[in-house]
Amino acid sequence: MSDFLFEDLIPFEWEKFDDQSLYLVVWYAQKIPPHIGCVFQQAYYSKKVKGVDFAIPFKKTIQLIESKKIPTVLIQINHDINLSELESHFLDYKTNPQPLVSCLAPLKSIFHQAENPEIQQLAHLLEFLKKNNQLSQIFSLNLIHKSFALPTYGAEEIQKRLAQLAYVERKKHTS
Repeated sequence: MSDFLFEDLIPFEWEKFDDQSLYLVVWYAQKIPPHIGCVFQQAYYSKKVKGVDFAIPFKKTIQLIESKKIPTVLIQINHDINLSELESHFLDYKTNPQPLVSCLAPLKSIFHQAENPEIQQLAHLLEFLKKNNQLSQIFSLNLIHKSFALPTYGAEEIQKRLAQLAYVERKKHTS
């Protein structure tokens, strides 16, 4: 059972990648919950428990995904945004990490849904984008099928995972 089904996945190839488009990147797509970030103009951004991945060269991100064989979905989004606007949604988390705020928070903000209580997980955001005809091409890396269903999970699983990751980070700094 899933809250969102990706159909007609296209195996990722650089030739099909439009570096002027915005993409959502779903890492560990089969995990509960998966991790999400975004790519714009060849730079990767993501809010993590320990801070922010900020303007990481996307080629390095892809190399990591390929070398570790991480099941990943890359979703091209039809959304007008400029680089400084996109970066502003991640800057607050860069200076104030907020470990118990999920990776979804800056992405909701990018799509002007930060205050929308109905978007509490990735599937909800994807349904919103689909309803507004903002989903374009959907690429896959390290997934063998042409379709893929996100696992079902809720806010409790997200908070539990964030708490686990924050605990691990605290242990690293106190050891």
